Amino acid sequence: MYDKFNQYITEFSDENSKNDFWYDVGAIRATEILSKFTQQDWEVLLNEISNKTVEWKRNLAYCLDDANNIYELRALLLLIDTDDEELIEVCADSLRSFINAENKQLILSNKSLIENIRIKMNCCGNATRAVFADFLQRLSN
Repeated sequence: MYDKFNQYITEFSDENSKNDFWYDVGAIRATEILSKFTQQDWEVLLNEISNKTVEWKRNLAYCLDDANNIYELRALLLLIDTDDEELIEVCADSLRSFINAENKQLILSNKSLIENIRIKMNCCGNATRAVFADFLQRLSN
């Protein structure tokens, strides 16, 4: 299943191929493929993340929203460790849905993540600032 997902998401990972189809249909289909992942598929994905393009990583982060899936949380925590502003924003946006009693401590234990978001809040646009503020607010509740 990983190979199918990788092939599918790679088709949308070229900077020039991004269009409304990805957001309207592509991401939904990619999420459906992810829902069929086995533990082995997730392990392969987690091991391969660092070798992927930034656009591929953004697409993956956009698809991760299952707060009950520890592999998705682990993937987001790997992805957010980046200098790419857009990837950080997409990851923070996705991570907001993962903040629950079980996951909160794991997210809070990543001190560099929290500090990085606080720093980036000072130099980003209003929409991104709102995502970051909501993320930090949910963590503090």
